[in-house]
Amino acid sequence: MSVRRGIEPIIAAVILVAVALILAVVVVGYLMGLFGGLMGGQPQISITNAIAKVDDAGKKVTFELYVVNAGAGSDRILRVGVIYGGKTHPVISGEGATTTATPGDTITDTNAIVVIPANFRGWIVFEWNVSEDTSVSLGDSMVLRIHFERSGVHTINVVVTEQVTSTTTG
Repeated sequence: MSVRRGIEPIIAAVILVAVALILAVVVVGYLMGLFGGLMGGQPQISITNAIAKVDDAGKKVTFELYVVNAGAGSDRILRVGVIYGGKTHPVISGEGATTTATPGDTITDTNAIVVIPANFRGWIVFEWNVSEDTSVSLGDSMVLRIHFERSGVHTINVVVTEQVTSTTTG
């Protein structure tokens, strides 16, 4: 009569512990991913349209950007700069108060930090007061660099396509 033996009890215990550890790692990984998504999500920023307008004196440029955040998380614009005439000119330095963007906002505070909330879709307007030694004309091209906290740097080539009449008070 032959006796059939299974695996040793110690080997069976080791296999059971290994399987339990693998299952625990899978469950914890799933839960951490799930909780991370519920607690903030990632922004998905895209700038689908950019328009640059200059006043008739060539001293004030208005940038109109159509910004879309299709993600579940918000993002912040920390800095905006313009590369024009071989120099980088600051538009927004991001050293001041935080403001949350709403569609159609015109950001005139050059120190603002602009929050783009989750599921945002709309136009945001930035104004650049050109320095005394620089003048911008219709048809000029420039590079707009927007530094986001979580989405990195977005670089946009823009051509000044419209001239608006400046208003003076006096």
